[in-house]
Amino acid sequence: MYQLDLFKFDFEKEKEVKFSLASEHQEQDIPPKHKGKEKIPYKLCIKCHQKFPDTFKHFTKRGSESYTRTECKSCAKILSEDRARLRKEYPVPKGHICPICLKTEEEVKYYGGKNGSFCVDHNHETGEFRGHICNKCNRSLGGFEDDVQALKRAIEYLSKDNV
Repeated sequence: MYQLDLFKFDFEKEKEVKFSLASEHQEQDIPPKHKGKEKIPYKLCIKCHQKFPDTFKHFTKRGSESYTRTECKSCAKILSEDRARLRKEYPVPKGHICPICLKTEEEVKYYGGKNGSFCVDHNHETGEFRGHICNKCNRSLGGFEDDVQALKRAIEYLSKDNV
């Protein structure tokens, strides 16, 4: 529970009035987009499909933003451990280029990612390693949710003459 119900005596109305007060720790747990609102909305974890209050207690921050990630902290920990295992098991080969955009490590080093220029790409259903791709291409593929048909439609769309 994120709010504590208290009672105070209202002398004008001559009765006890219920009010809510968030503790200092609980107040820090609430993302800025929800502060001041009466109720904290719930959010569905995209990995385990459980519903949690949309707070920093259940979801981590997304980078330096004040928004919460799409997976709960428990799932995020599992994903982080899995990515670390894949990075250790499959180090980026020397002189590697991204197989999608064909850019070198030097060309993609500013594309983001705290673990280097390339990501360990894996099949999200099986967890199997597919290869190393740059962060920009990884985000692009992530937007298509590994849907090959959607990617084919995107290629078709980009290939037609949009006059």
